[in-house]
Amino acid sequence: MRRSSFLLRLVGLVLAAALLAGCDKKGTTPDPTPTPGPETPERTGESGISYQMLVYSFADSDGDGCGDFKGIQSRLDYLKEMGVQAIWLSPIHPASSYHGYDVLDYSGVNPDYGTEADFKSLLDAAHAKGIKIYLDYVLNHTSKDHPWFLDAKKTRAVSTATIISSPTTRRPTSATARFR
Repeated sequence: MRRSSFLLRLVGLVLAAALLAGCDKKGTTPDPTPTPGPETPERTGESGISYQMLVYSFADSDGDGCGDFKGIQSRLDYLKEMGVQAIWLSPIHPASSYHGYDVLDYSGVNPDYGTEADFKSLLDAAHAKGIKIYLDYVLNHTSKDHPWFLDAKKTRAVSTATIISSPTTRRPTSATARFR
């Protein structure tokens, strides 16, 4: 009992000393506008401030309760004023769920967000304002209703299919990948 009390006091003392050491007011205040150096976005080509966006919840242009590409496009000036240099869009492809992380079609756009033309218009407008658009392209989150999975369930044979299914209902404890 005495030993644990001693250890608790020792730990408390060390934490208090570390906290006090971090409160040293003798240091200088950093310059709020540093000169671009070798590791700044201006020098490396990095995107600078990026804004991750869930399309369905950002801006709804048509009042249906779901955000869309036109809604994002209508807010580009606001994003630019905040200093945003890149927008990272969470999955925009048709999916089995609202969040898009179970893709049904990797070549299309979710119709709730608009058309491919609407997406192209957003892309062009963003680029005209100097804002990059990144897509969260989640190849490792394919829907169980995607044709790849449905085909693999039908054939159950190992062929050129990239998905191998198993008739077991047990959860897998390890995974095997076969590449040809």
